[in-house]
Amino acid sequence: MGSNHSSRRDFLKLFGKATAIPLFQSPVQILIESIVLGASQSAVAETMGLSPRRLLHILHEGAPPRWAFDLFLTPYSSAGFVANKTVGTRFAADGKSIEYATIQRKGINVPHIWQYSVPRAGGGLRPMEDLLNNMLCLRGINVANPAHGGAQAAQSVPVGATQSISALSGDPSSMPIPAVNAGFEEFNYLSNAAKAPVTVPSSGNMIETLLNPFLRKDLGEFNTKRVSLSAALDSSVKALNMAAESSNKNSAVISNSLTSAKDLLSKGFGDLDQSWNDLVAKYTDLIQRSLDPAVEYSGINTVPIISDGSSIYRNNTVDAIAGFDLRQMISTKTNCSLMAMRFAMAEYVLIQNLSSSISISSGSLSSMSFNDDKNVRHKFDEHQTGAMSSMIQNAYWNVAYSACLLELIDQLKAKNIFQETVILTGSEFGRNPKFDGSG
Repeated sequence: MGSNHSSRRDFLKLFGKATAIPLFQSPVQILIESIVLGASQSAVAETMGLSPRRLLHILHEGAPPRWAFDLFLTPYSSAGFVANKTVGTRFAADGKSIEYATIQRKGINVPHIWQYSVPRAGGGLRPMEDLLNNMLCLRGINVANPAHGGAQAAQSVPVGATQSISALSGDPSSMPIPAVNAGFEEFNYLSNAAKAPVTVPSSGNMIETLLNPFLRKDLGEFNTKRVSLSAALDSSVKALNMAAESSNKNSAVISNSLTSAKDLLSKGFGDLDQSWNDLVAKYTDLIQRSLDPAVEYSGINTVPIISDGSSIYRNNTVDAIAGFDLRQMISTKTNCSLMAMRFAMAEYVLIQNLSSSISISSGSLSSMSFNDDKNVRHKFDEHQTGAMSSMIQNAYWNVAYSACLLELIDQLKAKNIFQETVILTGSEFGRNPKFDGSG
């Protein structure tokens, strides 16, 4: 601990000597100092084996069924598995029921959906099964059966814990923002280092909202103060060089961090509107291509799914009219805008080294068609959603989610930070499926 404090003091001394600008003159200076100091401290921590991992916690609020995607019920054998009319991974060949079917990937029996290809950013497709390369699945965690809020709170701060999961990454980090939350309603940051998170509303330009303290009009906008930014960049680079020269033990690692720090500072944050729009457009495109009703997903939309008016065709609390083909639920207007926005924000924050701890809610499908209603939302809380309707909604949603997650992983790998990032994803708790398939 003493070594880390010494490193920080030494760096701040060097930073102060290298510039005529007061160290904490403005939010711009604070942000730049945090980023550069973070790069230096991370390099020192790396040599000591102390680097905290980044955390991205993605919560599916409402507890949608996971057995069609990442809850592997028969990973090695189907012996003892009891079929249930609500639990399925594809439609039967006649389109009148669902069945639990698996395929083998990476030596594990995984749900039917893992054979699909999903959209790749920029065009083309990629195997969904690429997600399995770095996946650890926990089939159940006992949260003592609280309501939604209690289960969310337990995921944020486990019972008896003195520190929240998000703080395990945020507290030891020297990044500018300890933790970020977007859409996680019962999020709680329990810190051992007197740190506090930033909650960002899911509207407008989320990254601009997040960086708003550094963009206050009376202090000058970050992306237009080029003179101040240039001076801060020069002083920061000089300080890093001096730190590298003065430390024999860590000089090589710190020198290696210099290139990435210079690149980050030279780029700055640029046009936040353009950055935000580009990221949202990228994830929106992935989602819309995943939800394209013209794309065939075997076992899901390749045979008619015709309602007979019974409860297994119910969506939320409304029965599908007899003769309605559930495949019509997904149209070119169906979207998941919250997912696109929150993935865009997560990518920006992680890539720009703004925070090492991010919690988001994934968002559900909207603007689906059901009976004569063209504006139906996919409610994750499926107490009264029948097995047939659930199958359609969740299959499409899981394809879109997989495409976004794979793209984010690609970006983390491109910046060489994937290996130091933990992505925690799941729902609030497990469900007891009704045996008659009604929800």
